[in-house]
Parts: sequence; structure tokens; C-alpha cells
Amino acid sequence: MPAPPTSAQEIRDEVARLNSQGIELYKNKQYAQAVDKLAAAYRLDPDPSIVCNLARAQYKLAPGQQAAEYLERCLATDNTLTETSRQTLEGYLKDARARIVEIEPPPAPLLEIPTLPPAAPQRPLWRLALGGSLTALGVGLVVGGAYAWSIDGQCATPDPPCERIYKTTASGVSAVALGSAAIVGGVILLALPARRATPATALRRTLGGLSLGGSASP
Repeated sequence: MPAPPTSAQEIRDEVARLNSQGIELYKNKQYAQAVDKLAAAYRLDPDPSIVCNLARAQYKLAPGQQAAEYLERCLATDNTLTETSRQTLEGYLKDARARIVEIEPPPAPLLEIPTLPPAAPQRPLWRLALGGSLTALGVGLVVGGAYAWSIDGQCATPDPPCERIYKTTASGVSAVALGSAAIVGGVILLALPARRATPATALRRTLGGLSLGGSASP
């Protein structure tokens, strides 16, 4: 591998050689190799004429962002361009910019979150189950206690003479009292205000039902 040029004269000679090779490659439509040679020359000497040669080659190779940058630099710095050359390069620049817009991917669509309706009040299932069970148990105790209370003092044997009588007042009163308490507790549980779902819970439920469709295009 040859050593890089060090003196000013060596640098000028190397720049001239690379620029000449790049122009020849460009004429032969070997645009990738032309870009390599002209870019190497431009790194050694950022001369406006070299950047214009590089801009032409880059445009022919790939008319996009890089070509647009070189063309802009060329048109801004090279005051020796003829009117015809300037118009040609301006046409290249316009086309390169248009191609940049074409290849930019469209922005991804935003996920549209639907407006949430007011969350319906929710009674916990455990409260409904427990309230219903207590109420049913209380009704059973009240009915049983009332019956026991009603037969207190009556004969417990079917045939006279009566040898044994019912003494069920205490048990009947206890059953009625317990049943009444159970009914009150069950009714309170069933009648408590329903708990309104929080916004976060409602949002999770709504998003859980969304079906996100579509596919990305390459």
C-alpha cells in the first residue's frame, strides 16, 4: 500500500490523479467507483470543482440525501459554473429532494383510545352471596323460632292425659332474635351502595376487548 502524500506538491498531484480517475469512471458510467475516487480527492482538497464532480457521480449512483447534500454544497461554493451546468445541477437537486420525500416512511398511526363511557357501579360478588345467605338463614330462623314460640306450653304427647308439655319459649325467642339479626345484616350487605369501577379498571377492560389489526408494509 503506497504511503499517503505528505508534501503540498504530493497532495496536489494525488488530488489531480484521483479527480481525473473519478471523471473517467463517471464517463464510463462506473458511478460507485467514481464516487470513491472523487470522495478521496475531496477529503484531501475540498475544492468546489471536486465537490461538483462528486455531486454528479453521487446523484447518478443514488439520487437521495447524500446526493442532495453534495449538490447543495456544489451550488453554494462553485462560482465558475456555467448557466447550463447550474441549471442541470439545480434539476438534479430538485429531483434528489423529491426522492428523499418519497422514501421517507409515513408516520405510524396512533392508537386511538375510545372515549370511555361512565363505568357502571359494581357490587362485589362476595357481598351479594353473603347478604343473600344471611337473609335466607335469618328467615329460616325467624320462622322456626316463631313456630317454637307458638307451641310453648302445649302438650307434647298426642294422647291424654298430657304427660309432657313443650317448653320452647327461650329457644324460640333466641331463634327469632338471631334470625332477625341475620336478616338485618343480609339486607344491609345487599343494600350497600355499589362500588364504582375506577378509571384504570375501566380502561383495562376496554383495551382488553380491542383487536389491533393491520400489518406493516416493507
